[in-house]
Amino acid sequence: DGGDAARGYTLACRSHGPLPMTAPLRAFTLLELAVALAIAAVVLAAGVPGFIQLRAYAQTRSASHLLGTSLASARMLAVSQGVPYSVCPTGPDGGCRQDGVWDQGWMVFRDAARGEQPHKTADVVAVQRPAAGVRIRSTAGRNLARFLPLGHAPGSNLTLTVCSIRGSMEGARVVMGNSGRVRTERLPAGHPDCPDA
Repeated sequence: DGGDAARGYTLACRSHGPLPMTAPLRAFTLLELAVALAIAAVVLAAGVPGFIQLRAYAQTRSASHLLGTSLASARMLAVSQGVPYSVCPTGPDGGCRQDGVWDQGWMVFRDAARGEQPHKTADVVAVQRPAAGVRIRSTAGRNLARFLPLGHAPGSNLTLTVCSIRGSMEGARVVMGNSGRVRTERLPAGHPDCPDA
């Protein structure tokens, strides 16, 4: 019955004998805590600049890869669907900017009318936005990349320079030639195309 189970538990507990004495708990002194915090602060201060630089590098690399992928996707769509596709920088209103500033992002759109803006909202295939710490500028005179059904992009070459707004960091350049091929180049820290912010 239930009483036997309770007694069995009691007997089992009694068979182990008295509980051993434990040493009293010892706490940290104020001096020990202050030293530990000082060491942690020194380690953190040494690591933060490296982390900031690593983050800025990752942001510029990510933005350059996104740009290259968007351009390659637009070219692939133009060839596979037999209709021109374009990539342009987006502005605050969601349309294509005409000033060569790509910081707020870009869009890939079906460009059958070969205009400066998407003809209708349904023509927009993708919208990308880089991280907030990135500055992207295109070469003068070329505000969008238009790919024709044969995969080429007539007009002058388009060069997009991707830099960290923190300055003096490694940057990247995304270059699209008339053939429609896209390549990415690394820019060393201190390159004149990526001046200090």
